[in-house]
Amino acid sequence: MRTLSLLVILTVVAAPEERPKPSPEIQVLLDTAPAAPPELAADILLRLLENGRIPSKAQRLEIIERAFEMAGQAKFPYLQSAAVERARHTDSGPGIRYVALVPGLSTLGLRCRVVRAALVIDRARALALFQQINIGPFPPLSCDDALAPALTEYYELLREVASNAYSPEDRKKERHIELIETAVRGATIPRQLEPVAKFLAGFPLPADRKAELIGMYATALKRMSVDPRSFGAGAFDFGQAILGLSKNLQAEGISTIPLADAFRTYLARHLQGVLCAETANPKQDGVRIRRLVETVFDDGLLAATAATEIPPLKFDEMKPASVSGPAKFSDFWQTGRSREIMAQYKALRFGTKEQQEEYNQRGRREDGMMRFLPEELRRTPEWEAQARQFLDELDHWSKNHDEPEVDFFHQMCFQYAALLDIIPAGPLHENVFRTYLSFLKTSPMERESPPEWLIHVKRLFTVTDATPEHQERLRAEVRANGSLTMSLYAELARLEAKR
Repeated sequence: MRTLSLLVILTVVAAPEERPKPSPEIQVLLDTAPAAPPELAADILLRLLENGRIPSKAQRLEIIERAFEMAGQAKFPYLQSAAVERARHTDSGPGIRYVALVPGLSTLGLRCRVVRAALVIDRARALALFQQINIGPFPPLSCDDALAPALTEYYELLREVASNAYSPEDRKKERHIELIETAVRGATIPRQLEPVAKFLAGFPLPADRKAELIGMYATALKRMSVDPRSFGAGAFDFGQAILGLSKNLQAEGISTIPLADAFRTYLARHLQGVLCAETANPKQDGVRIRRLVETVFDDGLLAATAATEIPPLKFDEMKPASVSGPAKFSDFWQTGRSREIMAQYKALRFGTKEQQEEYNQRGRREDGMMRFLPEELRRTPEWEAQARQFLDELDHWSKNHDEPEVDFFHQMCFQYAALLDIIPAGPLHENVFRTYLSFLKTSPMERESPPEWLIHVKRLFTVTDATPEHQERLRAEVRANGSLTMSLYAELARLEAKR
């Protein structure tokens, strides 16, 4: 009998521990997410991880592996930021693309999120995944391009991995510095050199190893020759990063002369080569290029070295060999029918000029928005008739527009979302919501550019001044009648609101 009891005990001890299961509603999301476009599927999985919805460590690691693989199929390899000042505005295609990719929906952004999630669970696996992330190659940009790769998120993650992924024994062997050295050697474009400069300025390193890395960095910078758009894109911010690194080196007693010499060579080479129109124009980005030379380099970086063998740069003598054209994109609402549509919407939102002047005297709303017609005026039969007429104008515009399809899609989304912000809850609001829902559901943008499509889907869950009960009705409508991907995000929004 005692033998039988002992066997039972041994069986219980040896039995594998049953892994905790997520709730049924979370499991449905996990099972359904892969049917969404790859970057959105990975985003959904990662959001469940980031929100602590997966109780089992083993399952979290499985999700990490799946999301890393899905990220490789994303449409955009990197976050993209404005290469010219005009492209920073969200009333333009480039501006929307930048904002759409900020939540980490590019291949690089998703994989950085994956590694960050893995660091919490399994440091060795996080390091292995980080080492699988490829940066580049980068095809040359054209002066037509309004966007350039933004790679800061990779180097921010490098800091976390180098700080946290190595055992004490490996740190004694300087394995983490070997990782940093690989990243410094791999920098080939200014958009890499800027975050590398910030990294080197802020990461604690032995002075001798830091001096070695600065030597590699300066050599790469001195030899670098890039296309005109890559040179102009973020040039001033790049210079500020170099200046910050120089101050750090001075504080640590490391010579800044190689850095100053390399940066002077880099600037002179490109300022006397081909420039894009905005970089050469003193009324556009050219004003920042002048400040880069005179303030950042001459008065900042060079002056601190006291190196008489390095002459200052004389900006007025830096004449470009030639000037190419400007970036090619259009701002929204500036011409033709789109301009008329925006004017009609503003009349709906703000009323007459006299009314708006009156509201402006009261200051902005608590949410920072400009004041618009109070709800009692937006509930009158006259205002509702005006709104219905505007909807007819939108319908006519959708059938007779001459804008590129992507620009038209964004502008229509802006108008529908803006209408939902000002139409009071009721039958007209529900009608506009369903029309907008159908527009998003049938748009090819869900597959052609998932991050840009998603930015508008998310606005369905943040209607201005909607009560929690109203927001829940809107989410329920999306879950019932939206596309599969829309339903997944509606359910995520519901769970996050509930939490």
